[in-house]
Amino acid sequence: MELQWGVLLDTLTGVLSQEANLVLGVEDEVKSLEQELKLAHFHLIDLEEKRQDARHSQRIR
Repeated sequence: MELQWGVLLDTLTGVLSQEANLVLGVEDEVKSLEQELKLAHFHLIDLEEKRQDARHSQRIR
């Protein structure tokens, strides 16, 4: 009976360890994607500002 509990605990420990690694990996991936989205957002804001400046310059002429 003790051997069965030992095997069960070893198996459970392995599964929990794998799950923890997956969760941590996902967390890192989400952080990386968040950074990429922030950069894209700032780039789009910059492009929009340049587009508006160009339109404003054309109206003045």
